[in-house]
Amino acid sequence: MTTEPKGSGGVRRRSAPALAGALCVTLLIAAAVLSRVTATWSAAVPVCQTMSAQGSSTWSSAWRSSNARDRNRRTAWASAGHPSPEATEWLAFGFGPGTVDSVQLTVPKPSGRPASWPGTLTVDYSTGAAWVPAPLVGGHQGTVSVSRAETATLSLPLAHPVLANGFLITATNLPRMEASSEYALQLAEVSVSCAKPGSWSWLR
Repeated sequence: MTTEPKGSGGVRRRSAPALAGALCVTLLIAAAVLSRVTATWSAAVPVCQTMSAQGSSTWSSAWRSSNARDRNRRTAWASAGHPSPEATEWLAFGFGPGTVDSVQLTVPKPSGRPASWPGTLTVDYSTGAAWVPAPLVGGHQGTVSVSRAETATLSLPLAHPVLANGFLITATNLPRMEASSEYALQLAEVSVSCAKPGSWSWLR
């Protein structure tokens, strides 16, 4: 895949080798952290501390992937634009390892319009060595259908907790970008509920 302008604002779409390399680096860093975890959760290991976010593509510099973990729902990451909603885009985010039992996603909600949800979401988690389908409640192999709802935040509980150091959100049947004729995956915030002995915290 070559780099070419596309969509609003001069879209930057990375080549497939570059994307694979960036994701590989994220996983290698996360795997190194995961390897340090003990059964007693050593206090020296950062549990569920945000490390990075990497999108499959970017609409423009104002819609960068780091917006999806900046604790500000007024900013968002958006993928490159497509002339049809029948496209696939993804966002991966990594963190220090922890026991996770739900994932929370927030999307933009333009005034007077439904929230910007894709039609289908697939959620995978990283073990530090491979991506594995998340055991979503009501999902099949990590995949759930989403309606164009009024609510901008969706909680995806897991059927059982998993030890993870990252999640991969993949979407198809993309929503239309506001003030544009193109379609893109948009995520304002991603978070997980992460527990360890004696505490409970939200990763954003």
